[in-house]
Amino acid sequence: MSDPVDICQLELCRAESRVKYEHLIQVNDPNDPAITPLTRTQLWNGLLVRTENPEDFVYGLDSMRVRTRGEGFMERELHFGTHIINDLVKFIVNESVHYSIEPSPEFPASHLHIHIEEPGLEHLFLRFSYETVTVDGAEYEDFVKQAYFESDLDTVQRIRALAANGLLD
Repeated sequence: MSDPVDICQLELCRAESRVKYEHLIQVNDPNDPAITPLTRTQLWNGLLVRTENPEDFVYGLDSMRVRTRGEGFMERELHFGTHIINDLVKFIVNESVHYSIEPSPEFPASHLHIHIEEPGLEHLFLRFSYETVTVDGAEYEDFVKQAYFESDLDTVQRIRALAANGLLD
């Protein structure tokens, strides 16, 4: 029987690292009249749309099917081509959405927590907190963090567009 260290030295396995990443995106800026402010309700409704219609927010997602739904949660099946990801979404109304992706042979478990923060009148922010496992090192982690940030900026832009069309009131 081979020593596990010897197997890893033969590059038959890779070390996993847990990546935790968090960033804050300003939604309203009372000092910038060019930005139409969103209400907390519009922002919350936009996050619900992101959960109910993720195909409009998540690049590469072909379809979503709700497996079960209950008070404050939803279990979904996400279809990316031939790959299927199952997740659990938990809600705290007007405060936060938490996505937990179930581990599978193809994908590790991961978590996304989106929290609405309102430190002052007309000041709205979204805090995005990620936790996932990677196996490809620091360069890949930096790429993943940048991709998360760009995706979250896009989420806020899409929510703004929905609000501008009167779909979130």
